[in-house]
Amino acid sequence: IDAITEQTNVSDADGQQYKVNSGSNQYWMNTNGEYIGTNKADYNPNADERLNQENWKKLKEGNE
Repeated sequence: IDAITEQTNVSDADGQQYKVNSGSNQYWMNTNGEYIGTNKADYNPNADERLNQENWKKLKEGNE
């Protein structure tokens, strides 16, 4: 976590890294580079009808 900017590093399944606002337990990103942070362990934005059927991929926190 970068305490100065309050951001954390996350990566996708391909190893691409991103910086996102910290404070969530899970992060999801769509194909447009938009992300969602959530603390709900059972939340999956792919099942959320309000998100216009976007394809969301779960991100891993850290530099893995």
